[in-house]
Amino acid sequence: MSIVATPLSFAAASGVVASALANGAGYSISIFTIPALVQGAPTTDVMVRQWQMVFEKGMATFPVFAAGTALNYFYVAYRNWGRDLEWRGFAAGGVLQVAIVPFTLIFIAGVNSKLLAVVDPKAKKEMSKAVAQSLISQWGGLNAVRSTLGLLGTAAAAWNLLM
Repeated sequence: MSIVATPLSFAAASGVVASALANGAGYSISIFTIPALVQGAPTTDVMVRQWQMVFEKGMATFPVFAAGTALNYFYVAYRNWGRDLEWRGFAAGGVLQVAIVPFTLIFIAGVNSKLLAVVDPKAKKEMSKAVAQSLISQWGGLNAVRSTLGLLGTAAAAWNLLM
């Protein structure tokens, strides 16, 4: 796709920018926020509650970015395919954005459940600081991997945009 100011190229570029923004934010959480929580919290309760705030803000934001960019990439791929233009990078970008969901359910949901049980007043689950630090660090690593899926999708779409 040549870089010409058309509605389709604008849609493609918007998707790339939006997914790059989300990927950067995801990496930022893993690189800066999680280590600060693990090293700086005075108690397990404070650490897990701070993680919960990050988790809840992420749950309110990142699925919207992933769904929006996936739909954007699939739309642009379909439109390019219909015009006999290169479309595979956008399709791959959409698939990689969608792949975030099963990755989260398979690898991250269990960690989320363990941590959320600590702050759930009904569960009354106790957890040592060392275990909480380990789980939150594990979550940060998995979140970085999840962000990499999005980054690969962004790269595939950007490649296609520059074709």
